[in-house]
Amino acid sequence: MRGGLERHARQAPRPQGERPLMADRGARIQDLFLRVGRGASLAGGVLLLASAVLICVEIVSRKLLNRSLTGADELSGYAYALSMAWGFGFVALRGEHVRVDALRVRLSARLRSILDVVALGAFASLMAVLVMRATGMFLEGWRLGAKSNTPLSTPLWIPQSIWLAGLVFCLATLVLLFLRSALALARGDLAAIETIAEPRSGAADIEIADAAG
Repeated sequence: MRGGLERHARQAPRPQGERPLMADRGARIQDLFLRVGRGASLAGGVLLLASAVLICVEIVSRKLLNRSLTGADELSGYAYALSMAWGFGFVALRGEHVRVDALRVRLSARLRSILDVVALGAFASLMAVLVMRATGMFLEGWRLGAKSNTPLSTPLWIPQSIWLAGLVFCLATLVLLFLRSALALARGDLAAIETIAEPRSGAADIEIADAAG
């Protein structure tokens, strides 16, 4: 009798509340990532704006004063790389990466959901390779004490570490989106996949623009 009770306990279905709990936890983590990504994107925008101002000052200085600001091109390059790296994850969370979906829109809802999950997995795999290469470059620069071959002689580990952190954030974001959408697909929740993984359409962009106008 005791053995039968043990077998029954092992075979008993999991409580229905566990799946919503996991979904809520994933949603909370995604919301945290969204806040971090929004802040990083705003900071990146400020960097790009500052770079534009710096370049304009550089142009005027060369034209009128025949003098050049040291490191304007170098600093603007760092600003561009850092803002892009930290923006990747935020754009993924908002479903705004460019996709060619001429075939996708003609498929059934389930096939579209499967393609969305596969696309996230492929994107995460590609980003994982990029993170590994970037990590190797950062570690080598750190070991050699590499500096930029410019008048600023910037220690390269400083911009590389911030750049690498942005790529890692993007990878973590993609893994989170992939896991959430894959679990939703496993339980047949196509509506959840549409919320998590489906790219924003051009029609949605037009609606947002109309609402803002």
